[in-house]
Amino acid sequence: FPTLSRAEVSFVEASLSYWRGEPVASDEEWKEMQRQVLADGKRKDVTAFLLYSKGKEILDPETFAEMEEEMAKLGVTVRKVGSKALEQ
Repeated sequence: FPTLSRAEVSFVEASLSYWRGEPVASDEEWKEMQRQVLADGKRKDVTAFLLYSKGKEILDPETFAEMEEEMAKLGVTVRKVGSKALEQ
């Protein structure tokens, strides 16, 4: 995904690390990453797809469902390609 910004990659990595139980960013840092991704608005579909595909790959089904539910509360919709994600 060469068109992803550093903020998008960092957001996905930080989100998945948190749900693996290995946080790499503080809550404030994560919120800033989310804000940057929302502000850019160009590749939200790819970001959502990465959360979906990598989440399915590295998280157990129960943890993935928890992540999906919590992200939705924050305005981040974890879905396959072609979805509207990261809506506020």
